[in-house]
Amino acid sequence: MKLATIHSELNPWDARIVCNLLRSEGMAATLLGEHHATADLLVSPALGGVRVQVPAEQAEAARALVARWQSGEFGRALEDQMKDEAP
Repeated sequence: MKLATIHSELNPWDARIVCNLLRSEGMAATLLGEHHATADLLVSPALGGVRVQVPAEQAEAARALVARWQSGEFGRALEDQMKDEAP
């Protein structure tokens, strides 16, 4: 299976958030370089950060989902939901 890097982060915890977002939508996301970054955070930039990868056939949908997350769409939806549920 050919993997495509669709996102990268210097912070391994931010990369984990993106990876889990993709997994929550049924995508087979994995992280590359996470262990290097957690062992020595200063080496992460030299290695290209922590890369989020998905199967090549899921890359377009994964990039679109990450773009929606980065735009704040999910945060706004949560705020709207909380307003609706407020007493």
